[in-house]
Amino acid sequence: MRVCESAVGGTAPEAHPLAMRAPVAIRSLDASGGFPDLKLPFARSGVPYRGLAVLVRGGKAPIGWLRLEVPATGAVAGEVLESAYLDQLASQTSDAEPGSASSRRSSTPNSS
Repeated sequence: MRVCESAVGGTAPEAHPLAMRAPVAIRSLDASGGFPDLKLPFARSGVPYRGLAVLVRGGKAPIGWLRLEVPATGAVAGEVLESAYLDQLASQTSDAEPGSASSRRSSTPNSS
């Protein structure tokens, strides 16, 4: 486990780069259909989701997972999803040109 110096002089465990704060919403999204805005409901526990894990697909073929923090409003803009895709997964697919998904943006969420 890596540690980092805290502001008060002690050490604290450093968060894992893929760690997410619970509760986490899980969604599936076909990138060939664009990146729609998502509005997440409350989790079953009645609290807002704090994280979002999105399985991005190209048609039926999985490309990879996006990991995002969810704002208190529960709304995740399509532009945020697209930016996360370009930052985290674009190198894993040939359809990775910036703006290529924007021209196909859909207003209907493709979630599970």
